[in-house]
Amino acid sequence: MAIDTHSTNREVIIVQTQNQYGSREHYYHFLFGCLLPLLEWVQNNDAFMKKYNLIIQSCGPMDIHLKIFPENYITILKKDKHAKAFSSKAYRSIALEGFDTPKEYPIERIKYSTGALKKLLKTHCTYDFLNNSLESSGIPLVLLVERLPPPDQEKALRTEALRSGAQRRSIPNIRELDKLLKKYNSKIVHFELIDLASQKKIIEQTSILVAQHGAALANIILSNKKLYIIEITPKNKLAEIQETGDYFGSLSKLLGHNFQRISQDNDHAKVDIELIKRKILEKLRIINLKNQSQQKSRSLGTGC
Repeated sequence: MAIDTHSTNREVIIVQTQNQYGSREHYYHFLFGCLLPLLEWVQNNDAFMKKYNLIIQSCGPMDIHLKIFPENYITILKKDKHAKAFSSKAYRSIALEGFDTPKEYPIERIKYSTGALKKLLKTHCTYDFLNNSLESSGIPLVLLVERLPPPDQEKALRTEALRSGAQRRSIPNIRELDKLLKKYNSKIVHFELIDLASQKKIIEQTSILVAQHGAALANIILSNKKLYIIEITPKNKLAEIQETGDYFGSLSKLLGHNFQRISQDNDHAKVDIELIKRKILEKLRIINLKNQSQQKSRSLGTGC
């Protein structure tokens, strides 16, 4: 079977990324089950991405995130064609186990491959979401993640998983919460609308992250500082989390973030915005106290 890799001087390798649970067409399983294991291999075997051409199976709407790689380094095949190529012996093949294993995250490997991801993202342009309000004001950013319904073109790309975004779960009164928190520099973000480099930029500026249980919380790996995370979890998900593992609670603790969970009656129920506001104000007080302590230490250190 002929595969056009746009390069005749590189070895072709067929890569099988084996996400452990769920569909590679959902962001969490794409990120932990496919992209990070792939980046670990590249970092160890072809850090400058000049030796090989890699052939991988399509991840549906997540394929857009593979544009972080240099042009023509990654070739994407549909599932049936990829399976045929992988079993053909015409090319060297490798199988990579996914990191989407919340009961036993390989955290050092996740950190290592995330480092490679951050390096790649530095070379990409980012969407100007934050403007200049954050760094100049010095006020911690409270980021509220809102899920959107998948666009028609994404629905067309999905072959493994048909429900995502607000179809799956939502917070109907998140806008009311945003109004309550505006004086504390809150912002609503729709991660579905922006590229990985932009998601990294936003997370780096965030101090407090509020999100419903779901893939958006996977972006906590992109932060270089301690985050205060509030996960809003529908009650029907609690039993599943106990059985399969605490996806984002475990990950937060392993990465050194502060994690708290607030329950929601069902996948689309209104949340207690006054309770969430109180929790956020508690976090803001802690952050402000730490900032004051650091400023005092710096002053004493300089003799001022």
